[in-house]
Amino acid sequence: MKNIARISTIPLVLGLLCGCGTYVPLKDPLHPSDDLVPGTQLSREGAVEQNLVGNIRCEVQNAIYKANTLGSMPYLGTTWGTQITLKLTWDEMSSVAPSVSFIDPRAMMQSFMTSLGVSATAHATRLETITFLWENRELLDAAKKYGLQDCSKRETGTMIESNLRIDEFIYDKASIAKTGVASTIDPALPQFTTLQEDITFVATYGGNVTPTWKLTRISADTSGNLASATRSTTGDILITLGALATDTTGNLLPQLGEPAASQHTAAIIGSSVASQNKSQGQ
Repeated sequence: MKNIARISTIPLVLGLLCGCGTYVPLKDPLHPSDDLVPGTQLSREGAVEQNLVGNIRCEVQNAIYKANTLGSMPYLGTTWGTQITLKLTWDEMSSVAPSVSFIDPRAMMQSFMTSLGVSATAHATRLETITFLWENRELLDAAKKYGLQDCSKRETGTMIESNLRIDEFIYDKASIAKTGVASTIDPALPQFTTLQEDITFVATYGGNVTPTWKLTRISADTSGNLASATRSTTGDILITLGALATDTTGNLLPQLGEPAASQHTAAIIGSSVASQNKSQGQ
């Protein structure tokens, strides 16, 4: 009975492994995207992304508030903004490589063997990119009104849903500015033109199945994997802080000015090229 049970699971495992890469990857195979969170209009994946964006905002808001207490970067919470580009990638690959060996027994304990094998692979990638901008003065006003927030409520420790340490990234720059070592001009003037951080998380898992049959004249799949599959999830957060652009009258615009805007764009292009090269290499 045990052998029968084991054999009966082979088609199921093969189906799961061979299906990877033949369709658009789900964000979470266990919770399809059309499932809604009870009591809301959010899909399960949408709720995860909302929580992630909320976590990033919480950390940036706290960081700007703490940096403001140093008084070394007053412009950080007045004329600067924070632009975020969030890239989420789901990548699946599967392969099937059955092989059969035909054995022809000969006289004098000899035999002749002929081996046949075929292989097929499938690869699918899903990439989502969202970019948004916060005005730091609005974040600072909210922090002054409501105080520091507890970001741990949004941290589960799964992938990029965790302590991103954005607080340290921004506060450390404010503490450097306080020393004046980053400038040879009036320390009261902005010592930094752009602050940028790129955070990447990659998780990969996979599996394979290789049932083996050995008969008198035929053996199948005695080496290598009959079917295998891998799935990887990549989360990339690009954070750029810089002066907001202004119009001809000096009013702040909801977009980064130069050189922060160019640096953010260049970082996105570099990341895209690297991702494309990695994908082609697979």
